[in-house]
Amino acid sequence: MITVLDAYHTIQYESPSAARIFGYTAAERVGADYFDAVHPDDASAVRAAFRQTLLMQPEITTTIEFRFRHADGSWLYLEAVGNNLLFDESIRGIVVTAHDITSRKRMEDDLRVRAELLDVATDSIFVHDLSGRFVYVNEAACRLRGYSREEILQMNLRDLVIPEQTKCLPARIRPLADHGEVRFESVERCKDGSLLPSEVYSKVCGRGEKQLIFSIARDISSRKRTEELRRLAEEHLEMLVEERTLAYAVANDQLERECAERRRVEAERADREERYRLLFDAGTDAVMVFSTTKSGKPLAFLEANGVAVERYGYAHSELDRLSPLAIVADFDQETVTQAVKALHDREHVVIEVTHQTKGGFAFPVEVSLSRFMLGGMPSVLSIARDVTERKVLAEMEKKAFEQIEKNITQFAILNDQLRNPLAVIVGLADLEGGPTAEKILYQAKVIDQMITRLDQGWIESDKVREFLEKHYSTKSPG
Repeated sequence: MITVLDAYHTIQYESPSAARIFGYTAAERVGADYFDAVHPDDASAVRAAFRQTLLMQPEITTTIEFRFRHADGSWLYLEAVGNNLLFDESIRGIVVTAHDITSRKRMEDDLRVRAELLDVATDSIFVHDLSGRFVYVNEAACRLRGYSREEILQMNLRDLVIPEQTKCLPARIRPLADHGEVRFESVERCKDGSLLPSEVYSKVCGRGEKQLIFSIARDISSRKRTEELRRLAEEHLEMLVEERTLAYAVANDQLERECAERRRVEAERADREERYRLLFDAGTDAVMVFSTTKSGKPLAFLEANGVAVERYGYAHSELDRLSPLAIVADFDQETVTQAVKALHDREHVVIEVTHQTKGGFAFPVEVSLSRFMLGGMPSVLSIARDVTERKVLAEMEKKAFEQIEKNITQFAILNDQLRNPLAVIVGLADLEGGPTAEKILYQAKVIDQMITRLDQGWIESDKVREFLEKHYSTKSPG
């Protein structure tokens, strides 16, 4: 996209491609201040480049990256090249040629976030482009070579390998081009001048101009030292047979210990990786990781397990663009926000809220929130358990207890309603006297015994109620 500015950075012309890139029409942009759409955090640098380079040093072509506001309010990353043609009679302006590099920036940011997870590896990990310019190195790569991460990122692959290895680079690139991967041994020079032998596995990632080479370099210094010890031992064995056995035993014992240690370290690492994978992907709970501001405001999802993807109906790529509040019902969003802020003082918070799927289906969940730092960024581990079944069972228990209470109450009323008329019948029979009255009194006694047994049943029902209140935390109404 081409834009022509005057000396006061007012837009004089903008190519039609601006509408496709920025969402503005040329008519909307002409006459506007170009810097009005530049991100506030980048404005000072862009203004300085415009003033110092384009106006004060017009013979210099300036390239700068900055953020530019889209018509919908979002921000795009631009790479702009400025040329001062104010004195060109046919143009009389400053020509700015801009390219949208938003996708590249996002890919680099995503790669940087994910790459921080690789810093726990004991092997050196490098990512560089086809020209050898490093894009990422992990902590082990810096530590083993004595350089800081910033120093290596300013270097080229050729700066690390020794001159003899540089000659071999074309031969190693051919298998990469043919098969997409290659294994080889290399020797690199550390910052202090020492040599670091490595066993390297390289693989091509991406396509076209976005191709990157991902390499894992394992330090084989111990193995090389062992091999050298063995070579010296064999030469010495030919001269001194008596010392041969001892020297070989020492070297072999050293080799066995180093191999055993390497197997132990590799087994521990594989076990840790497997446990992490199982913990994250196994189970029936939705496990998600999202970033927050320093004040505790939820920002964006970073990771989600398969259960979360299936339960909420979003693809991984969709979740990466969502706020954690997007899966929370509107009336519970403030509850979640306050719970995340509470993690500033506590490491763990448990809440019950309502979540919703991509299709709008709402369901209750119990959410366990834990704070931790991920690559220096405040983050939260969220484990959401669907408690729909538990809520249904609780409601059924409540209704069952209410019905039991109602039955017990009606039972007590029925006993009172029977005893009162029975007392009247007994009183009249006593006044009447005679054989008939005796029969009436006998039958009244039988009825009274039945009511007594009913009373005993009411007491047993009351014990049932007490049992439910004690063991199921139910409370009778009122």
